[in-house]
Amino acid sequence: MEVIEEDHKKAVEAHKKTMEKEKSKKKAKKESSKEAKKEFDKQAKEE
Repeated sequence: MEVIEEDHKKAVEAHKKTMEKEKSKKKAKKESSKEAKKEFDKQAKEE
């Protein structure tokens, strides 16, 4: 029984790590699109 518990814990930890990675990826994407928008607005003004 305790072996299954251990495996479950490991699975949960791995899942958490994956979710964290996904979150930071999404955040980075959001940040970069914000930056891109700023750049775009700047270029639009200069034209």
